[in-house]
Amino acid sequence: MNLTIRQFRAFLAVADLRSFTAASKYLCITQELLAV
Repeated sequence: MNLTIRQFRAFLAVADLRSFTAASKYLCITQELLAV
């Protein structure tokens, strides 16, 4: 499995913030896009 930089940043944001909602706000993307 190859991760893109965008996917890796999303993973780190969710891990650091422990929330998909907070991570999506931090990354300025929708929660649906983050969960894909």
